[in-house]
Amino acid sequence: MARARRCRTFREGSAKGYCAAKDEYYWGRHGSIVISLSGVITGKTATAAPMDEREALFEVLHGIQGLLIGDKGYSSQKLHDELIVYHHIDLETPLRANMSDTRPPICVQHLVKTRR
Repeated sequence: MARARRCRTFREGSAKGYCAAKDEYYWGRHGSIVISLSGVITGKTATAAPMDEREALFEVLHGIQGLLIGDKGYSSQKLHDELIVYHHIDLETPLRANMSDTRPPICVQHLVKTRR
């Protein structure tokens, strides 16, 4: 944490955040990008670390409809429902270990393969 505070490149806009998965605090920013299936970056944003990354998602959704594959940080039934109703986007994410998956295994494998 001390070394990150001395970094002058990203000092402006950076802040102290908490990673629940690693159970540790860090200094920095969140980066969000959208990449098309052909590998082209179609949207990007960076936010301060304490901000919920799900809030920044709406900044990069311009012109997107259909399937959107995200990481576990975007797992939220409320967010999923809002994207379907208002933006016509089907957000699919890997599930956490304590969640049961009702999707067919072949669909989950295809999503994981595409995301990689």
